[in-house]
Amino acid sequence: MYRKKHYDATYLEVLSEIYKDVKDYTTEWIMNEGPESLLDLGCGKGIDTFRLANFVSEVVGIDHDPRMLEVAKEHLFLYDNVNLHRREAEDTGYEDEYFDCILADRIILHLFNPEKVLREMMRVLKKDGSCIIVETDWCSMNFFSPYIMQEFEIIQTKVNEVLHNGLSCRIVSHQFQEMGMELEDFKIFPLITNRYEIADYILRLEVVYKTLQEKGVNIDKLRKYMAEKEEKGQFMASWDVFVYHFRK
Repeated sequence: MYRKKHYDATYLEVLSEIYKDVKDYTTEWIMNEGPESLLDLGCGKGIDTFRLANFVSEVVGIDHDPRMLEVAKEHLFLYDNVNLHRREAEDTGYEDEYFDCILADRIILHLFNPEKVLREMMRVLKKDGSCIIVETDWCSMNFFSPYIMQEFEIIQTKVNEVLHNGLSCRIVSHQFQEMGMELEDFKIFPLITNRYEIADYILRLEVVYKTLQEKGVNIDKLRKYMAEKEEKGQFMASWDVFVYHFRK
């Protein structure tokens, strides 16, 4: 089961551009791995699904959002090796040890019960199969300002109140390894933008501001600082993305 969404198809398109290096890296890794079957868990509008279908014999995309799947199905006629299903991540509907590889790209933070989903991933993954988990480290958000404590308020509110599962990137490795998965590799990708509108769109800053305001927390100095830097063309924001490679 997923938590309430804060994104749409356009949001995913913006993400795919900002996260291009991450996408290229995971795609290359999967190509080198050479799986015959792959599960794209939380496939959304199918950006990764169809990209991977160009060199994987069978690709399955699963998402619980019918709107996203409708967008993905617009391209389905181009591929005879892709199947799309509207299902929950904790119940894929596939038999034990079916897939050679699983991709879970920024899905864990949206889940009510991530441990149950991780167990489902283990169940449908073949022995010696590989799993790639991509998650954003929201604790790494940086706005390069002198107002460190106000930046900390943004991070804390984002992680603990807006996302509710905002520490997924830091705990998923321990959870998966405790279930018996082997951590084979780990990469950190620092991402950066010099446009406030992009940072706001991806990091959902306005939602964080509203939550802080409701709590009576004032971060006006930081917001003014960011606005001034944006006006001068000097705005900067960064955050890290973790990429885990597991082996069953």
